[in-house]
Amino acid sequence: MTTQQLLFITGFQKSGTSLLNRVLMSQDFIENPFLPEGKFFWGDEPVGNPTSSPCGELYQKHLTKKGYQLLAEDFEVSHQNLLLKRIEKANVNVPILMNKNPNLVVRLPWLKKIFPECKIIVVLREPVANIYSFSKKLYKKKQTNNDYWWGIKPENWEALISSNSLTQIVSQWKAVFSFLVKYIDCVDLFINYSSFCDSPEKHLLRIANNINLTNVDINIPFEGLTCMDGEYKSGGSLESKNILLRRDKSFEISKSNLTDKTYHPFSDDEVKFINNETDSLWELLINKTQDKLIQ
Repeated sequence: MTTQQLLFITGFQKSGTSLLNRVLMSQDFIENPFLPEGKFFWGDEPVGNPTSSPCGELYQKHLTKKGYQLLAEDFEVSHQNLLLKRIEKANVNVPILMNKNPNLVVRLPWLKKIFPECKIIVVLREPVANIYSFSKKLYKKKQTNNDYWWGIKPENWEALISSNSLTQIVSQWKAVFSFLVKYIDCVDLFINYSSFCDSPEKHLLRIANNINLTNVDINIPFEGLTCMDGEYKSGGSLESKNILLRRDKSFEISKSNLTDKTYHPFSDDEVKFINNETDSLWELLINKTQDKLIQ
């Protein structure tokens, strides 16, 4: 097997996985050699209709009907060996080899079968805020590429396609989170996006302790993290906050970008619709994660 502890970060798109990934990559004891999002490592290439091994090969094997979902029964020794060889070739010399990929949230049992000793962290974000950020990305994709789908493809994803983007996103969210609840035992830690923004050092220490690293030096290369959970109330920029932060080489959103309101806020009816559709599943998930959720 590998000499490093394998750490995988996942969650519904626009939940804060990229922010956590960037903060973790600033630590001396962690390296992420498979960027962006490990699409070449996992075989999620080409994006949208992957054919590469192993995950794209399995995507095509299931005739796209299972989307990006993979179960323990999809395990093949040849795929495990391929991924282990890619890890070996990466030649990482720090204690933790990390990868961030949202698609892994619907591959949890397969991932644990491939790497039994790995640690999996799922980032959670309040549904309305998460869905708002997600809706901006889908809107932009539709405007620029005329794409009707973006993000994780759960099983039978094509049946979720709707002319109403919000209805489609909420259905997508529910399918992904229903899978997560079913396979919640595969997850080692849960991180709430807003809590992480409030106390990143505490979260980094808990992550290090969970992977049996003690007496590590935590590097906090910022004064604070900008939590965007309230953006759905006032509207926001269509440009991804991740792109802004990478371009500015920062972890905090500038005031000028916070005043950009090119994308409309959610209406009261839209917020009510999202809450009605997600509340019960979200409450169930939170209740089941209490012992694994960093408080």
